[in-house]
Amino acid sequence: MKKKAIIQVKSEIMRFRRIKFDKVNRILVIVMTMFMLIGAVGYKITERRTKQSLVEQMLDREQVVSRAGARSMEKFLEDLANSLQVLSTDSQINGGAVAAQLRLEKFITSWTDTPVQSVVLTDKQGVVISNANNLELPIQLGTELKDREHFQWAKEAGSNEVYLSKPVMARVGSIKGKYIIPVAASVRVGKEFKGMLSAPITIADLTKRYLDPLKISEETRIYFMNSDGVVLYSPLEKMIGVNYIEMLKERPFTGSEVAVEKFEEVLKKPKDGEIDVKLRNEETGELTRYLIAYSPVFHNGEHCILAVATPVKDAMVFFQDFKTNLVSGVVFVFLWLMVLIMLMVLAWRLVQREAYEEGFKAGRRQE
Repeated sequence: MKKKAIIQVKSEIMRFRRIKFDKVNRILVIVMTMFMLIGAVGYKITERRTKQSLVEQMLDREQVVSRAGARSMEKFLEDLANSLQVLSTDSQINGGAVAAQLRLEKFITSWTDTPVQSVVLTDKQGVVISNANNLELPIQLGTELKDREHFQWAKEAGSNEVYLSKPVMARVGSIKGKYIIPVAASVRVGKEFKGMLSAPITIADLTKRYLDPLKISEETRIYFMNSDGVVLYSPLEKMIGVNYIEMLKERPFTGSEVAVEKFEEVLKKPKDGEIDVKLRNEETGELTRYLIAYSPVFHNGEHCILAVATPVKDAMVFFQDFKTNLVSGVVFVFLWLMVLIMLMVLAWRLVQREAYEEGFKAGRRQE
């Protein structure tokens, strides 16, 4: 009878041990699985938010650059306009060919190392009669500018007015064949129109001077286009003069319709903004995601768009460090969880052992 009681107590202890231990195993498996799922989901959410944060930071930096560049360009144009207006009233301009040439040379010298490379003077028929430049090139005379918009304006303008023309291709001087913004003033004696002064600004030099030093990465590109979408400045010479909107329509790719809509919207509304869009890399043709910030540059009631574009991969440069830290953190927490589970198992084993010993002692006492 006593032997039977002992066997029964031992049987109960073993059943208790098996049932409890099976439950603990299941709980541990569930806890580990839940932790891994939560960790994976948490990692993906954090990764997505971090990437988005890096994208937003890059766009913000580009926006600061484009806005500062646009305002600097506008201020430069304003200073040049004021200087040209003063020059147009100088008596030497109407003091004969020699006096006019000397005065123009003095004027252009004061603008050395700026995007202003030349200044021209025309007669009242729009023919260039004097031209000074900063590159020590031969003087080019006789070029006709009578069909230019800024000359037509000068014929009707007052003596205290200055005009900023739409970007055009230069015909004369050291900047011939380049896109320029002509800044013009009417030359008058009393009310009589005598000619026009023009100090054209090369857009390439203007953009390089005010924006290239602010490039965020080696892959950052600066673009300048008019309100019709014609590229006036690009790091790639083959893009200059190209209508970018028309190019996107003629060379479609997956998502090009979205890109066209976004760019058309930008050109219609002269305000600061940002674009996250996929475009073809102009050199390799590879479809690349670009982060673009843009600002308008106003002149004479018109506007152009100054854009700063950087591949999204450049914004992700700092993500690898974050990823390493995040993975290290997850591994660290996982290891501590494993240690905690092992301690729990050890504690449970001790409880089982105590229960077994108590049961065994109880069986001995029944003997």
